Amino acid sequence: MLDFNDLERHARRLIDVGRFADAIAIYLFMGDDDPSQDAGYLAWRVGQCREAIGELHAAKRWYGIALGENPGVEKYQDALRRLEGVGVDTLPSADECQRDLFRSLQSGHCPILTDLIHYEQDVCVA
Repeated sequence: MLDFNDLERHARRLIDVGRFADAIAIYLFMGDDDPSQDAGYLAWRVGQCREAIGELHAAKRWYGIALGENPGVEKYQDALRRLEGVGVDTLPSADECQRDLFRSLQSGHCPILTDLIHYEQDVCVA
């Protein structure tokens, strides 16, 4: 049987060594079948990881989920407030996106594809 405290400790160790994508995978697993994302905590942790790897729009979305589940938590409020300037006007141009995508594909890390895969699993399969 899985111990969620052990999973949380493992995710934190992964964060400590910069393996944010692996930590995200653990938090998503922990939140599976839990629409409240454990009162927003897991969503907040995913947001922290997304922010750490520079995926600010995704981080803002996850912080919003955390705050929606538990509006009284100050650290959720602070996280969303910190990214309040992140919007569509901060998106890169089409040329920048094409260059970034090419670099991501060359490096083997493509957050856009990762998010699309999660979207398909969450929405299209359900």
